[in-house]
Amino acid sequence: MFNTIKSKDDMSEKSKKDFDPLITKKLDQVDIEYLPILSETKSLRNDLKKQIRNFCQMMMMSHLQSPVDIQSELTQHFYQNILDMLNNNYSYDELSHEKKEQILDYTEKYSMIKLYKFLFCMTLADEEEDLAIQKRIRQLNWVNAKHLDCDIDKTNAQIIELVYKAILELLDMDSATAPQDKLACVVRCCRHIFGVLQGGNNGMKGPASADDFLPVLIFVVLKANPVRLKSNLHYVTRFCNASRLMSGEAGYYFTNLCCAVSFIENINAELLSMNIEEFEQYMNGTLVSDTWDSALIICEGMHQMFEQLALLADLKRRNIMIVDDALKLKNEMSDFKDNFMDQFAVLKEVYTIIDDCDETNNKVAVSIDDYDPLCSSLPTGLSWTMTPQVIQPAERTRTSSSCTDGDSWDIHSAETVSLHSLDACSNIPQENNEIAGSSLEPTIKVQPQLDEIQEISIHGCQIPSIPCETGGKEIINSKINPQ
Repeated sequence: MFNTIKSKDDMSEKSKKDFDPLITKKLDQVDIEYLPILSETKSLRNDLKKQIRNFCQMMMMSHLQSPVDIQSELTQHFYQNILDMLNNNYSYDELSHEKKEQILDYTEKYSMIKLYKFLFCMTLADEEEDLAIQKRIRQLNWVNAKHLDCDIDKTNAQIIELVYKAILELLDMDSATAPQDKLACVVRCCRHIFGVLQGGNNGMKGPASADDFLPVLIFVVLKANPVRLKSNLHYVTRFCNASRLMSGEAGYYFTNLCCAVSFIENINAELLSMNIEEFEQYMNGTLVSDTWDSALIICEGMHQMFEQLALLADLKRRNIMIVDDALKLKNEMSDFKDNFMDQFAVLKEVYTIIDDCDETNNKVAVSIDDYDPLCSSLPTGLSWTMTPQVIQPAERTRTSSSCTDGDSWDIHSAETVSLHSLDACSNIPQENNEIAGSSLEPTIKVQPQLDEIQEISIHGCQIPSIPCETGGKEIINSKINPQ
């Protein structure tokens, strides 16, 4: 009974588990990346695996249809439980604060990669926001560095290269699965932006201020136009460790990115220091931006092209797997056929096989009783072959009667009373006459003053008829043994 229950649980978990080889490969890479930390304590890895398995099973089995706020709350509560386990368990007292943070990063990364396809962009509202912000950015593709008061040197090759790198890092955010990986893309993008503000890799302009950083970040977001931007921001906000977003370099850069997206959603002519007519002309497409800004817009098309190429590569990989499985199945079927024919040849040598055509030609008519073993115990003097016989209906003549009973037969006025039936008595063999005679003896009560006795035939046997006082003929109380 317990094995059955366990198998049902395994099947329910198996039906919702992600068997994508890419996800499995990423999970293996996470284990390899954090293997030195997990080996610090003997039971650490098993405890973490158990906690992660229970959390993922709970999310997939019970909370897939729950609101995103509840899912986010459960995820943050899970992170806090892991941290409490590391702080309150005496087995992990030797771990430093940095190592505990790395273990918490491992827990977050492993569980979120496993649950990525269930938690990322799971609501219709996220998709609508993605389409809205993407459409808005396309309408603002004419906005250049001058409109945003960005200090970008277009003549410096290093500056241009850093701008392109920042755009590519922002585009790569959508391909990451774990929240900290998406944050890492944001951090690298912002570092490239600070390199642009500093005047390239040499840092000729010196350190940049936060007031100079946000306009360049807005400019990079407008030229990158990353896909599913709002979904990525929501995913990081909901399922990333809250302590990481509230402090540190990653939290600061992520906050600035959210501010840049909010600015793009609410941008107008006043924020760009433009008159309304010029703003409307740019929005309608009457005016276009300069050559360099137009070249940066190509990055969106290049990113979509790279996404399509990645999709084609994945389809190619799946097609190769299907072809390999088909060839494997074909080989198995061929081996099965050869094995079957070999076994059939061996059996053919041992046993004699009769063809159905020869058997039909040699068929002999048999009786149904030939296969009944009880027929051998029957008497041999009688013929027991069952042959159907037709029984004709009785012919009766009925006239008006002078008897007192209206439903009785008037034998006095009837010339003949005949009943056609099987001549059973006459067909009985001679040696069985005694049996037949004894079984068909009539019992007759005769009234006084009878003149003559006549015989009538009932069921093939001769039964005496006795005349009545009125001149008619009547059979009185004749009894025939049914045997």
